Amino acid sequence: MFMISSPKKISFFRSLTITLCFLLSSCCVELKGQSDHYWTQNFNTQSSIVAGAVVGGAAGPSAIYYNPALIDEEHANRLSFSANLVSIQFNYLYNHAGLGTDSKSISVHIQPKFISYTGTSKKNEKINYEVAFLTPIRWDRAVNYYYQNQYDVIKRLDGLETYTGEINYRDAYSDLYIGGGLSWRINDHFSIGFSGFTSVKLLDYSVYLQREASQNTDTVYSNGYPEPVYIAQNSITEQVKYWDISLVFKAGFHYRTLDERLGLGLKISLPNIHIY
Repeated sequence: MFMISSPKKISFFRSLTITLCFLLSSCCVELKGQSDHYWTQNFNTQSSIVAGAVVGGAAGPSAIYYNPALIDEEHANRLSFSANLVSIQFNYLYNHAGLGTDSKSISVHIQPKFISYTGTSKKNEKINYEVAFLTPIRWDRAVNYYYQNQYDVIKRLDGLETYTGEINYRDAYSDLYIGGGLSWRINDHFSIGFSGFTSVKLLDYSVYLQREASQNTDTVYSNGYPEPVYIAQNSITEQVKYWDISLVFKAGFHYRTLDERLGLGLKISLPNIHIY
């Protein structure tokens, strides 16, 4: 992730030059952004305003995630809590338990959750630290539905059958980050930082679907001839429980001109190291 920030006004010519350089570089280099959950990975007010693109400016408490070189630029001990994004999910299921079994649901989630403490080293004021607990991604969806009606499901039998459909479904996933970071202001222009997290991913998925058609008599008829009771039944059961622990490391760099008109930020995220 790379970004240019401008706390003060930059001349039009300089802004145009920087923009053209990035446009030309994008023609030669493949650029990739977040594939999904773009709006959920904003951990405080500053990062929400700019949709998470905060590696080049004052990142606030979320610097430990975006660019650890910017950890606690204000040099103030503080405890931060953020849950500043509310997402509303609309779910619509069509014929999920049989013909005519449509259902709608609305769920409200407050995410992401972010708690951190930042401070300055007593031995060296140029070294700042931060510890944090955050949840970049979390969802929990559930459906419980029971349906019964009269249909001619079994064509070889005379009359209608009692159709019963039932579905129990749940899909819950969360990714928890627990870690800390350090930033070192080498001089008035340049600072570096490192952060490390333990990532715990949890998945709880289960689905139970049963469909049954039968007549409520001891004897049924097929083309007028009696035969023993006949029941048609189909069911599906699946359950997956998964958890994964891994280490996540990030390195950040930040450069600011003396007049504070131009800031350059760079963050490097290393591949996850799987522990279990």
